[in-house]
Amino acid sequence: MFIFTPADLGAVIRDRRKHLKLDQATLATKIGVSRQWVIDIERGHPRRRIPRSKKSSYTAEQVNAAIEGAKAGLTMSQLTSYRHSDTRVIRANQLQAPMCDDPQLAALLKPIFLKKRASLYQPRKLIVAKSINRGPSLTGIIAGPSNEIFTAVDRAGPRYLDFETRKEVMSEMMLAILEGALTIEDAPRRYREFLRATHRMFPTKYGRAMLKRHSIWRRTRRTRTMPMGWPSWRKSGSFARCA
Repeated sequence: MFIFTPADLGAVIRDRRKHLKLDQATLATKIGVSRQWVIDIERGHPRRRIPRSKKSSYTAEQVNAAIEGAKAGLTMSQLTSYRHSDTRVIRANQLQAPMCDDPQLAALLKPIFLKKRASLYQPRKLIVAKSINRGPSLTGIIAGPSNEIFTAVDRAGPRYLDFETRKEVMSEMMLAILEGALTIEDAPRRYREFLRATHRMFPTKYGRAMLKRHSIWRRTRRTRTMPMGWPSWRKSGSFARCA
């Protein structure tokens, strides 16, 4: 492939990087430049000069101190973090640089750090299910906890009901359980009883909306507002007489 433009150079570098199975950050670390510099090169917008190496300088004394601390049982955080000023001997980026340069050093330190981390790992304790103790409700009636009541009522009824009907049934059942008129064990068996009561109530609670008021245009050309229901509406005649 002939290279005539910076875009051609970027394409060659990108293909070679993918062939080596390297990402942009790893390539930047290996050649000692920033990741943004690699991105600019691959996009065909190279900078005027290669920036200075981003690798942090380190000394042999720092690396030896880190190796001795790791063998003594210190974690990587204790050796590199500012929170551990008494054991800190090197910065984290300074320790990563020699580990990238020397694979033998990385093979020596990584297993030690991983083993120490595994020994200090404390798994999160799982919450043990406790026995449900029934206590007094807000009404003074002995009832179960609210989450137990809701779960029992939610499982008792079918899912095909519409939202309003299901909400009314569940509300009535939970109130009955809190008042002692219904037990949690009887909720699945008596669900239809509350459902029938809800069906009897719905024609009056969720019936057709009544026309509370409407304006009638009188011969006196004055607007008079009066309450009117469905029978009065039918007697009033056509809709044209209403404003």
